[in-house]
Amino acid sequence: MKGKLSDSQAGYVLDHLGHHAVIGEALKGLFRFQRQGADSAPSVLFNTAREAFDPGKVIRIRDIPVLYPVGPEKDRFYTLRGKTLEFHHDLLKSAFHLLSGYEEYRSGARDDLGRFPYSASLQKSLEIVRRPVVNYYFEVILKGLEKFCSLNGIP
Repeated sequence: MKGKLSDSQAGYVLDHLGHHAVIGEALKGLFRFQRQGADSAPSVLFNTAREAFDPGKVIRIRDIPVLYPVGPEKDRFYTLRGKTLEFHHDLLKSAFHLLSGYEEYRSGARDDLGRFPYSASLQKSLEIVRRPVVNYYFEVILKGLEKFCSLNGIP
């Protein structure tokens, strides 16, 4: 998947996130998907990956694989700086990749019955078939948002 997520793809992931917690419109209005000029207003920056998926670039933070790492931060998911919550890696694109079955759709690998084989899957190669990785991403995002809201007095 090359390029950043489209609005509908990001919306798809945020809709799934909405099944885990209610995220108000006021908070959603603070979401940014690219760095903006020096602004003292509260904001939540979701860094976006523009590169295609590269299995050799997958990193692990607390044993959770990040499919689309972006920044130099290799040991944490986010940082709160002033009034800004910055997610260092593209967790939304990582979640979309897994939720949408993107790999199965794009891959030419098929078994004798035309199905995508488990042996060719990312879940097998990363040994995450029994781990709810997208839920882990959502927990990280929600924990960051909770701290951000507390810091900025957002209910």
